[in-house]
Amino acid sequence: MSMFKDNTIENEKVKRDIIEKYEEEHEQQIVQRYKEDMENNEKMIKPFSEIMREIIGTDTYIEFQNKTELGNGLFYKVKGNVDAKTQCQKNTIVSVCVGYNVGLKIAEELLRSQGSSFNPHNKTDSAYIMLLTEYRGKTVSECNELLEKLGIRKSYRLGVCVGKPHKTKNKCNTHQI
Repeated sequence: MSMFKDNTIENEKVKRDIIEKYEEEHEQQIVQRYKEDMENNEKMIKPFSEIMREIIGTDTYIEFQNKTELGNGLFYKVKGNVDAKTQCQKNTIVSVCVGYNVGLKIAEELLRSQGSSFNPHNKTDSAYIMLLTEYRGKTVSECNELLEKLGIRKSYRLGVCVGKPHKTKNKCNTHQI
């Protein structure tokens, strides 16, 4: 009987060793996958201006204006002067995404690259999300008509700072694009 008991104790010890080894190997695999994922993410994550340059491509500022209804000053700013300190307004990002028909994922990536995001519980952000998914392929003007029907304030509509007074050359807020 004591031999049976010794075998049981030995079997339990072997089981614990196997489980510990498995857990250790599994943890090492998790750490390795994490490192690989972070390396891949760093390769994929691009600065705002680089993403924007890819979207706009070789378009001139006139083509940019025709598609987005944004001023030509913004053409140069979004291509080279946006970071966490000088963020682009959401309506500007959505205007570009609508004008170039690039959709929600790209808009989210642009926002993420400047430390921002859509809030689906916010009325305006929710409307923007809908424009970038359900209303894809429409023009900025058509999207503004829908935003008006949804009760979104003029200052949050698309294009050249709709509804803001034009007292200076720079039609948008000087701290944000």
